[in-house]
Order: sequence, then structure tokens, then C-alpha cells
Amino acid sequence: MTNKFLIFVFFILLWACSKKTEEVKLRNSILTLVDSLSISDKSMPNLVFISHDYPKAQNYLSYHKFIKITTKEELKSLTHNKNPMIRCYAFNGLVERKFLGLRKIFNEHIKDTAQIHLSFGGCTVIQMTVMEFMLDQLHPYGSKSTEKFSRKEYNEYREYALKSRK
Repeated sequence: MTNKFLIFVFFILLWACSKKTEEVKLRNSILTLVDSLSISDKSMPNLVFISHDYPKAQNYLSYHKFIKITTKEELKSLTHNKNPMIRCYAFNGLVERKFLGLRKIFNEHIKDTAQIHLSFGGCTVIQMTVMEFMLDQLHPYGSKSTEKFSRKEYNEYREYALKSRK
């Protein structure tokens, strides 16, 4: 009797472990936009361009179309894209849409030290990590998210980010 029970439990565990989490299948239109947003300049690799000032810039058009037509599930999935620029664009899109679960996604990227160059338009470009980008999207005073950090939490994460850079 005990052997049958153990075999039964073993097969249940094997079955449960073999189930893969469902991946979001990205639509072709989203894949095309991801490809467009992934283009990187050799002089300024991984440039994340978020601006409302330059309607003629290609990345501006691609970014806003990307934000407009992707679903929250697609954006959430894209926060794990291999390209750090896409991870940032997707996270920013979730912030814009007031997605609940941003802190969980942030915590999944706490050690994401991939470098990006952030531009809000114009000549100012800031070099930072993906984690720092996500942290700034949850800034206590500048974030549109309901999950923004308190000043204390933000400062603790900022300190961690600075230590991680060294």
C-alpha cells in the first residue's frame, strides 16, 4: 500500500513539474515593433528614447505605437526580453498603463545590471542599468504608478544600485 501511494505521489509531482508556465505568444505586429525598437547605434548602444518632444524621430513613433497596441500580458512578457532596451520599454509601458504587479517585476530585475543609455530627447543622455531605470519608474514623487516606492524604499534601492555598480 505504501509503495503504491509513493508511486502515485511521485507521478503527481512529475506531472506538476513537467507543466510549463504558459508563455505569451507575441503577435507579428509586436515582433516587428520590438525589432524596430531594438536597433542600436554603435556610438550609443542600448539607447532608450522616451520623449514627447520629437514626433519625427523613428524610435518615438515605434515606441508610442508599441505602447498603444501591446497588451499588458505582452508587456509583462517583454520585461524578460534578452534586449535591455526592450525590457525598459516594456516596463515603462506597464507604468503608463498603471499595471498592478510592477514591484514584483522590479524585484525580478533587482540584479539586472545591463547598461542602457536613457534619453528624454535633446542632448542629455544618462547611462544607467535596467534596474536603475525600473527603480526610477517607481520614484516616490515622479511615478505614475500606484505601486511607487516610499522615499525610504527608493533610497535603499538606490544605495543598493550604487553598490552593485562597483
